[in-house]
Amino acid sequence: MNQHAIQNLTLFDLLARSWRRPSAIADLRFSTDDSTVAFTCMDGTVAIAAVADQESPESRIRVSGDLGQTTIRPREKLPAPLIATAALGDGDIPLASYLRSSFLVGTAAGEAVHLTADGSVMETLVKIDGPIVAIDHSRQPAMTAVSNGQDVFLSRGHGDAVRLRHGAAPSTDALAFSPGGRRLAYGLEDGLSIWNVESDATLI
Repeated sequence: MNQHAIQNLTLFDLLARSWRRPSAIADLRFSTDDSTVAFTCMDGTVAIAAVADQESPESRIRVSGDLGQTTIRPREKLPAPLIATAALGDGDIPLASYLRSSFLVGTAAGEAVHLTADGSVMETLVKIDGPIVAIDHSRQPAMTAVSNGQDVFLSRGHGDAVRLRHGAAPSTDALAFSPGGRRLAYGLEDGLSIWNVESDATLI
């Protein structure tokens, strides 16, 4: 990097990392252990970045002995590239944190698949009819909730997905577990539905 380029660096250039993707970012999730972050893109792919910075700003700080002036030297290397998957669906795909450093991804084929931090697609945890448009996972207890846009399904551990009975089929494209995993909420066309899912799922 020449002297002119160094002089034109902004504070963002010195402190942050950034990447470009061929398609717009739709959503993101940090892993449970905060070691990775996954981005879903509008082309149906998922990109994964390590949170740890190989050239952290702290490691590049220098204090001059005579003046005591603090400076941050520029990066010597480009940030580690993102790990990108093949397209797992059409457009934006739903994403949830899973285990310690992995993720669950909902596909157009109705599968909730385990995606590891290195971008490997592993086992299928849940399979339903229709594309998965919303997904969430509760670590304790181990439960996964998915929606195909009309019905909501609940799976405990690696068990079969059970449809929650809620009367007429509404539009459901947003859902989430409570922090302790005792409740499940999902959005409807005209409101919100909350379920107690500690044992047999019951509408509150």
